[in-house]
Amino acid sequence: ASSSKKGELRNGFWAKVHDQVRKDPNAVGFVDETTQRTVLHLTCLLLDPPDDENSTMNVIVALGAMVQSFPDAVAWKDKKGNVPLHYAICRTLRPPNKQPLARWRVRADA
Repeated sequence: ASSSKKGELRNGFWAKVHDQVRKDPNAVGFVDETTQRTVLHLTCLLLDPPDDENSTMNVIVALGAMVQSFPDAVAWKDKKGNVPLHYAICRTLRPPNKQPLARWRVRADA
């Protein structure tokens, strides 16, 4: 896919995240019992640097909505002692695949 197409897909994704947080703000308070990661941890684990200014704003709006819904997530330490920001800024802490999100979806839907 072209760079602009990827940007459109990412913008659509972040818009959906923001809409979902607005519809169900309590979902942001989910904490995985095994890893002690919050939805904000998982989001930061999977976060790719935005391509453009529009994408950046969509990410900021979605993350801001998450933080407003569950402010404790910002300082919440997972079992490894990491807060969400650690995963957002340090790529070496991120998993090589998208497995954490898949696990969260299964548990969130249960």
